[in-house]
Amino acid sequence: MAIRLRVEVSRIHLCIHCITDTLLSSFEPSALAARLSQSTPVEVPFRPPPNYGLIITSTASILGLGIMAKFFWPFFSFIVLSRWTWALACILSSLIFTSGYMFTRIRGMPFAQSTRQGTQWIAGGYSNQFGAETYVISTLCTCITRGLKLTVD
Repeated sequence: MAIRLRVEVSRIHLCIHCITDTLLSSFEPSALAARLSQSTPVEVPFRPPPNYGLIITSTASILGLGIMAKFFWPFFSFIVLSRWTWALACILSSLIFTSGYMFTRIRGMPFAQSTRQGTQWIAGGYSNQFGAETYVISTLCTCITRGLKLTVD
């Protein structure tokens, strides 16, 4: 980014207005402001310009989703307001969090571990869990839930 500088000195403030050019790549304006602050007795403030592309895209997306929700609400309201949809969402989220899926995703645990005896897919100890163990626990919870449902009905 080639940087064109316009330096204004007014009272004790030294302001740098940076206009970045995307055709060339050079140095960052924040690094320049920090270097000038070290070299001069006056603090050089730098504030990056707002990301107008992000602001416009976010605003247009929110407005578009709002308009779509208004016009398509009659067609999809029975799905959103259905108790079966919410029951399915609750059961799936319970399975995901109970089985430890989020634990393995947040900590970046491996799916399985290879040892001399073969592949180990259930971790030893209380604070470890492999990704394969998540599927085992989820399957066991699903079987227990289905068995309970069959027992009750």
